[in-house]
Amino acid sequence: MIMMSKTGSFLFISCLLLWCSACSWVDDDRSGCPTGCWVKLSYTYNMLDVDAVTTQVTDASIFVFDTNGICIAREEADSISLRHGNHMVKLPALPEGDYDILVWAGLADNHYQYMDTSLLLSRSETGEQPDKLAALFHGRTDGEHIDENYRVIDIPLIKDTNLFSCVLQSQTGNALESENFDMEISASNGRMDHHNLPIGNDMVVYKPFFIENTALENISVIHAGLNVLRLMENDDTRFRLHHRPSGKTIIDIPLTQYLLLTRHAKTFKMSPQEYLDRQDQYNLIFFLTASEKPEDPFLCQQMMVNGWMIRLNEAELEE
Repeated sequence: MIMMSKTGSFLFISCLLLWCSACSWVDDDRSGCPTGCWVKLSYTYNMLDVDAVTTQVTDASIFVFDTNGICIAREEADSISLRHGNHMVKLPALPEGDYDILVWAGLADNHYQYMDTSLLLSRSETGEQPDKLAALFHGRTDGEHIDENYRVIDIPLIKDTNLFSCVLQSQTGNALESENFDMEISASNGRMDHHNLPIGNDMVVYKPFFIENTALENISVIHAGLNVLRLMENDDTRFRLHHRPSGKTIIDIPLTQYLLLTRHAKTFKMSPQEYLDRQDQYNLIFFLTASEKPEDPFLCQQMMVNGWMIRLNEAELEE
């Protein structure tokens, strides 16, 4: 039989009472214990495999659907409440049952319009989107059983916005002027369903939200920034570069397929879609060579994507 001294018994009882009182369990008072159902957001689906939710997610909208697909609750969390709550959001009291939970983070930006079955990206009457977009994230879990017990539901997020830094660089010393070039990315992703998939052929023409002329050691350069929503492995996204004075299209390529050419040894085991979802920044450099033909003033035979050189005339892909 194990014997315990009076001093040991006193310490044991004291620790037990301290543990109980930490949750206010003395006299059956549980007011200090966590209750209800909470959603915890995380963002680790990136190239670094680290949780960047605290630095990238600034607001969240959480939608709860019943088994009939009807939205019965919506909770909003701004940056302050997310930060104070460790990116956990408490759901309202719900009858016991099974529910689907949808998260869109970034809806505070007025470029995104939540609808009953989809999310719509605003654009001009001509279908153009030239603005800097706030980061948009999606998360979803289905068939979650919720009752009166305390529970935390983890919902990992996928980032839907991609940033493109595009550079036009002269190979022959000819000056490049931004007003002579029209740059765009077209994609059928203007409307996303609640499972984060593009709906139909809702085309958006993304234009630069900034463009500037500069020179690097006497090399003429044009630098532009563009945003694009979620890219899909077999989509019809295209990058086009037009020369305004001549009306010539210098570049017209299936962009997503060229981006996937840059998967290297470290990321090759990722599926194409995982790579596109994890990678959210792309640096594109197009090397322009001037010709002597007024009707065909520039050629582009090489491009660089995130440091990888691609010869356009040798890496032609099926459209």
